[in-house]
Amino acid sequence: MSSKIYVLLLVILLWYVYGCHIKSKERISNLINTSAIIAATATVTATSHGGAAVLEEKKSTSALLPSCQTNLNDVALSMAKYSAPVGSKSFLKHQRVLTHATKFHLGITGHLRQHGIFSDTIENIIQMLKGYGLEQNFNETIDSDIAHNDTIMIEFAIYSKNIIPLKCTGTKCHSIPRISLQTEQVTELQWAREYIVECHTSPNCLIWDFSDMNFEWAKSIDDGGTSNASESFLIVPHMFHNRLRADYHPKNENELLPYQERSIDAVFFGMYSSRRTKFATEYLKGNGTLSTYNIVFRKKMRPLGAVAKGYSNAKICLVLHSYTADSAGEYHRMSDFKRFGCVPIMETFGDKMLAETLSSCAGIKFADFDDISSTVINELKRINVTSADVLREEQLTIDRWWERGIEWNRFLGQIFGSVLV
Repeated sequence: MSSKIYVLLLVILLWYVYGCHIKSKERISNLINTSAIIAATATVTATSHGGAAVLEEKKSTSALLPSCQTNLNDVALSMAKYSAPVGSKSFLKHQRVLTHATKFHLGITGHLRQHGIFSDTIENIIQMLKGYGLEQNFNETIDSDIAHNDTIMIEFAIYSKNIIPLKCTGTKCHSIPRISLQTEQVTELQWAREYIVECHTSPNCLIWDFSDMNFEWAKSIDDGGTSNASESFLIVPHMFHNRLRADYHPKNENELLPYQERSIDAVFFGMYSSRRTKFATEYLKGNGTLSTYNIVFRKKMRPLGAVAKGYSNAKICLVLHSYTADSAGEYHRMSDFKRFGCVPIMETFGDKMLAETLSSCAGIKFADFDDISSTVINELKRINVTSADVLREEQLTIDRWWERGIEWNRFLGQIFGSVLV
């Protein structure tokens, strides 16, 4: 057989293999390629706001993860500026509302504050507003006299049958300064569309959403005129939080258990939706491809100590979407285990801005729903054949990247100008 024929046959074989996998790979590739634009913008942000110190830190991180070009704080700022560029309607509306106010009020109590997944999100928002010079008002209520219009009311626009959002509705609320925090992956609900329109058409109501997918969706929601609802949006990745606080995390790097010493192959904690139940039925039970592995798959995040122990002893931590494959990223679940040293495997999501950064800097392995099982198996094989020193370096590098986090107290000032005095 001539060399030309051999090469031709090899090309045909490679094309066939590529074709078999193109559907799922194309989706992940599109996520990463698109988000590279935001990552590039974040590099510029780091140069203009962080100076030589930030660049030097970035070089140090890049030496360990060559593909990592930025940090979470830079990307968070770039996402916000993308949704509210200087001079845009959203930018001007935010600047006017934030500048006019002197106080803010969070009417959140009970489950949301003490036990819910939003407890640390609340702390992030408090840091943001205080960092911009606003005082926290503990006495205001949603039914207060609207004359108190120097106080911004914070409300949660969430979808949960167990939690009733504190929403301001009706004509009396139209002019009250408000920030609506959107926390859910699912926004294609009729109530969400109606509420977004109501907030957008209110002169002093702002929408802070964690998802660029939700932001793009809002562009299709108009107020019956010429504007669209995204013109009241700011992308704020507030769902990167820390529900499992420092007292649950390893105290230092020496307490971060190496992969070889972890007894659990993979772990997932989260509500049992139909999709997650389907995954457990198809892959974990009976003759499922993961049935022979030690997989912890539980629907409760209680007690937190047991959850932390599970993450600490797992080689892999899983994230599966609740409702649909075309979902915003479930960053709150990722935030739960980010400092425990497990390898994150996350179902491919609809957000584009963070995909490249999470892949190259945070070690996220993305996979479509039907490929998660094989991705888990392949990652376990990789752990088994990779040297302990290499695995440890990966583990510590990712942990240090997460540790820096987002500078919430400086966030608004870097988007809308000088901090108020």
